[in-house]
Amino acid sequence: MSYLVRKECVYDAPADAVWAIISDHCRMHRWLVPGMKVRLEPEGVPAPNGVGAIRIIELAGYQGKEKVVAFEPPHRMSYTVLSGFPIKNHLGEIVLQSQGEQTHVAWTVTFDAKYPGTGWFLKGIVHRVIGQGLKRLAPLL
Repeated sequence: MSYLVRKECVYDAPADAVWAIISDHCRMHRWLVPGMKVRLEPEGVPAPNGVGAIRIIELAGYQGKEKVVAFEPPHRMSYTVLSGFPIKNHLGEIVLQSQGEQTHVAWTVTFDAKYPGTGWFLKGIVHRVIGQGLKRLAPLL
């Protein structure tokens, strides 16, 4: 069974400003999950955050890997989970649309659970992490 999470938010900032924060993988701890560490191995194209970048995410002794599969500044970035999370067939996409001096952000994640019966729980976690992250992003703009 596939799961879908979609969160949307509008910021009082231009798309370039929102993109600068969202696309800076190594500083994701500032807004997505406080305490997490991200490093890139390898960097992507364009360097450092573009297509092909592998995000190694560490939090509380846990490690996961994600790969950037689309990078279109300042409008769209997609990524997929490679390892470390109990999900499969994952695709995350963040789309920014300028609306005058504001920016509409839509973040969509689709996935299947690796282990039967856990999808509903994982969907709740993804929903919460994305929702809280988008709220923490606003003061940084």
